[in-house]
Amino acid sequence: MRADPSARIDFMLGASKSIQAMLAERRIYCLTPKGGNILMWSHYADNHRGICLEFSVADNPLFRTAKEVVYRKEYPHWVPCDINDKPGLVMELILTKSCDWRYEEEYRLVSVEKSALSNFLQLHGDLFRLPHGALKSVIMGCEADHKNIGAFIRECAPGLPIKQAVRSPNLYTLDIVDYLPG
Repeated sequence: MRADPSARIDFMLGASKSIQAMLAERRIYCLTPKGGNILMWSHYADNHRGICLEFSVADNPLFRTAKEVVYRKEYPHWVPCDINDKPGLVMELILTKSCDWRYEEEYRLVSVEKSALSNFLQLHGDLFRLPHGALKSVIMGCEADHKNIGAFIRECAPGLPIKQAVRSPNLYTLDIVDYLPG
């Protein structure tokens, strides 16, 4: 392979397909305990126009299985043949991000079909099916269409608490408050 560039390319393409297949059999759900983080709303909720799902984690065994993301300056060290020989390596790759993202304080639920986690984490097609009672509330962004989103949530999940993010008047923070339709 060292002397034949086309063999190296073929090898890396094959390794890439193998890694993609391993990732494809997993479901990854990203979480943060920071529901009021301005950057999270900016990056992941359509610049404060989206929603955030708040989960009840205290009595829910699913969320106790979440793994904390590790933030590093360097990529994890691995070689393609390690993927099959070191089972924890795939998880290390899934749970590692650049230090630049540390503000997220991210946790990830990672499921492999037919794993111990699948006792808690039910798949519905390609999506996680959350256990009954897992959803605690829906938080609307400070720039969201509160009236329409609130009406939609009340129609789909009557009785589910609805909250909204509100900019603090003199700090670079968001306060999460109960939504009062008005």
